[in-house]
Amino acid sequence: MSKQALSAERLPCPFCGSTELTLSSNGMDSRFVECDTCGTSGPAMPTDPEAETAWNTRKGAGRESAMPENGNKDGIQVKKDQVWRDLDSRMINRHCRVAAVRDGKAIMYRCTAEGEILTNVREMKISIARMQSRTGWALVKDAR
Repeated sequence: MSKQALSAERLPCPFCGSTELTLSSNGMDSRFVECDTCGTSGPAMPTDPEAETAWNTRKGAGRESAMPENGNKDGIQVKKDQVWRDLDSRMINRHCRVAAVRDGKAIMYRCTAEGEILTNVREMKISIARMQSRTGWALVKDAR
């Protein structure tokens, strides 16, 4: 897949509000605008100008972010001390606790299902826009 910077002004991403957008190609004569922050992509079109127009005229264009601040695409507000479960089948029963929320990312640490942080674990940064059931994350326990 090839990417290039956009030439004209684009409306922000309807999901995360980012203006970091790239014009991409799937290598099959299709062009589309893609959000570099959350990965949302616009409709595939045959030419760059058509892809840019499709991005600006898609449903929801012209709105501020469709998600509340620190909210994900499922409408859940991501907050400190929440416990999330990774639904990826390769991550058998992996739970993570949110330690902080900064710049559209959840800073998380592996923990037990009850939220007790495990020892000797690395910090993980997960895009809040990607913390949704469709991409493999489920809220298990809300903030204390």
